[in-house]
Amino acid sequence: MTVLAFILKLFLIFLSIVFVLIALLSIIPFDYYINIKYDQGIALRIKIIWAKFLGISGTYDNAEAFASNLIIFNREIALKSKNNIKKKTRVKDKVKKNDLKKKSKFDIREILDKSFLKEICIYIRNTMRVVKPKAFNLKLSFGFDDPSITGCLSGLIYCLKEIIPMGNFDIQPIFEEEVIYMNMNVDGKISIGTILLMSLKFFLNKNVRKKFKNLKKVETFG
Repeated sequence: MTVLAFILKLFLIFLSIVFVLIALLSIIPFDYYINIKYDQGIALRIKIIWAKFLGISGTYDNAEAFASNLIIFNREIALKSKNNIKKKTRVKDKVKKNDLKKKSKFDIREILDKSFLKEICIYIRNTMRVVKPKAFNLKLSFGFDDPSITGCLSGLIYCLKEIIPMGNFDIQPIFEEEVIYMNMNVDGKISIGTILLMSLKFFLNKNVRKKFKNLKKVETFG
């Protein structure tokens, strides 16, 4: 019984430590920097620092593997990245994407209804109140084969100017061709716990879940 009691105490101590760590991660805000580019492929740079001494940074390019570094007291330690993708596999993936692109023709107007756009605007507004970015820069050029879709999406994006008053926006809708280019930079502080609760509430919305299922059918660019 003494051994069993000892094991039980160790287990409770372990659970307490885990609970405290989760609480700290949820309460203490993270400093973050995110850069996302899209031009015939996605490129991502991200840096997250917790409690001023621990963090992680990473870069991703659609042609390369994800590379990441562990940050401890401003020292970066490279983490091993797995890049076992061979050229033949990439060629096959491109062929599959092209075939899927030809087969998948979806009317994006099915998801751009007023109720869904309202849910997105509310979620973004509430998120921005918590995220409180110090800087937000967005350069975006986009166009669809249907000019009415381009116009509809333009209205949603311009709403960001009211939601993010400190932001710097360069929005260029293109009605003559189907194209997308994006360069976005965001940095600030964020509380993970609050964001998780807000995101959970957003994605549990029945209408939102239905629209995101339809999003899987949307034709992707390049």
